[in-house]
Amino acid sequence: MTTKPMLVRSSGLEPARRGRPTKAEAQAQAQAHQAVALLAGLDALMVSSQGRVSAEVYGKLREAKEAAKFAEHSGSAHCPDWLSAQVKPKGDRGGGYPYLIETEDFTVKVAGEAQTMWPGLVIELRSHFLHAHPSGARGASEEALCWTRDLLLYDAKESDRQVTTFEQVSVSRVDLHIDWQGGFVPTYSAGEERRFIRPRRTLWHPFNEGNTCLGYRFGSGKPLMARLYNKTAERKKRHDESYGVLLQEHTSAQGIPYASEVDVWRLEFELHREAVTSLKLAPESDAEDTDADFEAELSAEELPHVGMLPKLFAHLDAIFQHLSYHWLRLVMSSATKVRARWPLDPTWALLRREFGRLADAPPLSPDALAVVRGARYRGRARLLRKMANGLLNSLEVEDTSVASASLTAIQLQATKWEEAMRRRAEKEAERLQSRRARLLAQLEHTEGLDQVAEDELRARLAVIEEGRGVALERPDRVRHRLQTLLGVFDAYGVTARQIKPVVSVADLVEQHREALETEAVEKGGVAQLLHDHFQKLYKVSAPVGTFEAN
Repeated sequence: MTTKPMLVRSSGLEPARRGRPTKAEAQAQAQAHQAVALLAGLDALMVSSQGRVSAEVYGKLREAKEAAKFAEHSGSAHCPDWLSAQVKPKGDRGGGYPYLIETEDFTVKVAGEAQTMWPGLVIELRSHFLHAHPSGARGASEEALCWTRDLLLYDAKESDRQVTTFEQVSVSRVDLHIDWQGGFVPTYSAGEERRFIRPRRTLWHPFNEGNTCLGYRFGSGKPLMARLYNKTAERKKRHDESYGVLLQEHTSAQGIPYASEVDVWRLEFELHREAVTSLKLAPESDAEDTDADFEAELSAEELPHVGMLPKLFAHLDAIFQHLSYHWLRLVMSSATKVRARWPLDPTWALLRREFGRLADAPPLSPDALAVVRGARYRGRARLLRKMANGLLNSLEVEDTSVASASLTAIQLQATKWEEAMRRRAEKEAERLQSRRARLLAQLEHTEGLDQVAEDELRARLAVIEEGRGVALERPDRVRHRLQTLLGVFDAYGVTARQIKPVVSVADLVEQHREALETEAVEKGGVAQLLHDHFQKLYKVSAPVGTFEAN
């Protein structure tokens, strides 16, 4: 008497089946051989605290918000000296918090004085900060909380400061992700949607660009949503060059092969507080398998309460394993009618195996971190590209208006850019100096710290020391590149680097006489030149007989 092998659906790994694999299984296996997991862990993190700022800080925030409204009219941002961060003029319009503070790495929302039932502080950490912090995502969380206590709760009650610590804040949102190259990628081909086992009645739709599928979204937001999308295409749209550098440094440190010319795909789960603290992690499956639903409920019950940061970091892999099998999984087509029993796709199995190892990978070395941090500022080169486009557009305006007043506007705009960057650089330098002073003060009192904590402080101080002075150099580099760009246009005779003084109409005509005569010869006479100029200026056809040569 023979017995059938028992399926272990909770682990996502099924026993090997006898016989030759089907065509679909053979194709999936061939794809999986090309798959490489690159990066995994936290991509976004939002925590909340019941701590409340003092009346004095509320007064400072009100003044800063009013100053930010005034600065907005002049096209600038307001960074009060006491805060070393940007205060937004309109607060958090989506979430209802009246005060919104932005730093380079995270944002802090502060509840109003009358919002006594709301969390007093909400801190949202950005993806780059979580991945590129010298102490990893945990170190990024602790630094953001320390900043909040030092600058917003410096004179608050001790109880308000205590609830704004790593051990006490509540997790409001967390995004888990894993990135990979090769293997399975979404194509929106016929029948592909049936390969995804997902919650019953879940809204989902594909992302398409022309005839190209860029991924899928499962769920509509709270409490839980999953995304499977082309990360390379998404970063290109945002002109983010630092993501590729981050991948290059991480894969190099881990000895993982990474091909920069191949698209990177991402599987991401977005969990809100009610998802991580309830059994909504285990909804009914659309595969209509009672046994599978029962196993999902048991798996969810085994997950610990992860509403606090310590448990969240301790159980990241367990949460991902549950979500990537019981909430959403990719399977291979099979003759079995019950889709819940279709075998797991090998690329999906690879992602589940690799998540824990990649999420626990040690932080990058100081040299690699310096490279990644520097890549964040390459996006400022877009200012030069915009400036070049502005110069080209100015030529069209100059063709219609004859005078070169457009170049004056460009130079004035460039001066505004330089002044804005100078102010930003000064604020950045002040922020770095303030952080350096705090770290030095902590190093002077290292008696109660262990060696690991002291080494961490010295590593953070080294990163700041390497960056000092770089911020103040940026406006000089921008000004130099601006002059270089104008010089190139001047060398080719496109436009003049300097504007000649014009005190009379005669001077204006004299400056453009040679150019106008040349253009008139090319167009076949003055009449045709005036005819074309009229049509271009007024965007209409010139009346018949309007311009006639004398």
